[in-house]
Amino acid sequence: TNIPSQVIEFLSTAGTGIVSYKSVEPDETDEEKANKSKVRDAIVSALSNALGTDIPLPDPLQEMEVKLGHVCRTGETVFLDLSEESSGTKRLISSLPNIFIALEQGLPVCVDEIDASLHTHVASLILELFSSAQTNPHGAQLIATTHDTNLLRSKCLRRDQIWFAEKSSYGETQIFSLADFKTRPEDNMEKAYLQGRFGAVPSPSAR
Repeated sequence: TNIPSQVIEFLSTAGTGIVSYKSVEPDETDEEKANKSKVRDAIVSALSNALGTDIPLPDPLQEMEVKLGHVCRTGETVFLDLSEESSGTKRLISSLPNIFIALEQGLPVCVDEIDASLHTHVASLILELFSSAQTNPHGAQLIATTHDTNLLRSKCLRRDQIWFAEKSSYGETQIFSLADFKTRPEDNMEKAYLQGRFGAVPSPSAR
């Protein structure tokens, strides 16, 4: 299991405390390893017979477990299991590889709820990756949804890059751009949105 160096660098910059990683064999007994091997061989054999062609065995390296390195007070690097990391760190590790591939190749990438389990500043760092010519030289495009209104104050977003989704009482959804409204550079877009100036504000029904 490999984690791209850009991901580790981003995790470090984002304040997760992660500085490195290593792949280790799962902590399994010989019996557990033997049983897993039998199951894997049986599945591969069944698929090969059904398809009439040989199916390659899975790469054993794909079954390696990842441990993430944190520097403690003594300067020593302590490695923790991925299961011990926060939801935000896990989210970054799963989504950042695709983001960096998009940046390297100039591709579009879609991220649902970009703020999920992430601090506003971390989500902003991801937006900045796509807004900078240095980190996005090939014009990759990020299409993301969010409920984090703080991102409306991001200095790296143009008005035409911010879109709202408003649902009618019949469940129909309309999308429109912030560029459709007259605003001034000094306006607090988050405050204006929360005041209902742009619409697309949820209106919970009274019970």
